[in-house]
Amino acid sequence: MRIALFLQGSTTPSTRFRILQYLQRFSDAGIACTCFYPVIPKYGYVPRHLPGKQLRLLFRGITQLFIYLPHRWWQIKQARLHEYDAVILQKQLSILPVGAYLEKMISRRNKRIALDLDDAEFTNPTALNNSKSQAALLQVSDLAMHVVVCNRYLADATTNNQSKVVMLPTTVDERRYLPAQHGNSAKITIGWTGSASTLRYLRLVLPALEAVIEKTGASLLIISDQTWIDWLAHIPGIRFVKWNEQDEISQLQGIDIGIMPLPDDAWTQGKCAFKIIQYMAIGIPTVASPVGMNCETTIDGQTGYLVRTHTEWVDALCTLIESAEQRQDMGVQARRHFMQHYSSATVAAAWIELLRNLARSQP
Repeated sequence: MRIALFLQGSTTPSTRFRILQYLQRFSDAGIACTCFYPVIPKYGYVPRHLPGKQLRLLFRGITQLFIYLPHRWWQIKQARLHEYDAVILQKQLSILPVGAYLEKMISRRNKRIALDLDDAEFTNPTALNNSKSQAALLQVSDLAMHVVVCNRYLADATTNNQSKVVMLPTTVDERRYLPAQHGNSAKITIGWTGSASTLRYLRLVLPALEAVIEKTGASLLIISDQTWIDWLAHIPGIRFVKWNEQDEISQLQGIDIGIMPLPDDAWTQGKCAFKIIQYMAIGIPTVASPVGMNCETTIDGQTGYLVRTHTEWVDALCTLIESAEQRQDMGVQARRHFMQHYSSATVAAAWIELLRNLARSQP
């Protein structure tokens, strides 16, 4: 069986964790994959030091229209997609022009399409719904025979035909992500990992973190592509660690308690609770906001705590910091829950079954 995959980028987190980590398992199952990557991101390219917001937006649009789109068009024309048994599209391939222009090109050549989605791209991070973007995404999902999503919110928002929907979480490889021995260290580390674009969510719990660290003497570890955040730097003993792929697991293993604060809006409802899944994989408890898939992933009081208010955040963190036994017990349950529902072996098996069914489908 041969599968063509149109992906977001070889180093893009969603591509790494939703697709690339399964390629060896696909190969072992007799599925040969050809990956097609964009020459630049679909949102366009902007030089880092280009001044002025309007100029940056203009440059982004120009590179989308005159670099990204022609390259994708050429890929599709040259790919001989009719010779493949199925095609995987990772997210909508283009946002300019609005519509399913590239996806329609693919569908004319091969109708056995699976569309994979892991966030609410039709909604911007300030939770302002973009009806044109959602309409365009619905056009893409109409072309697909299967729509693979990580939660119910995305399933309801991205297709009018729920019989197409397959829900598969974003996960990590259980053979690599292993629990570390934390022991009974007097210095407990609260940790957060994520991109610079999501650092703003930590502002939601900054007063709680300040209170907990002052009371308990715990430390705070921030793993991100941004290694200095002015509004966090005043916290005693805070450590900023620059994320890198080679050390990402050992960096996470330095955390005793993982946190995932989120506001409750349309953008975060589409999140896939990936931080929590990482925390569970390495066997540590989580304290998180009860938003979207966080509620499905965390078993409140068993694998971690779901908390809303300042007081709840402080109480949950202090409880875990003060009890090594509870941290250990919740960590064990978290790892068990991960292995049962979120391991890469489980998700890869579901993908393999989906692809075999798709290849046998009559367009």
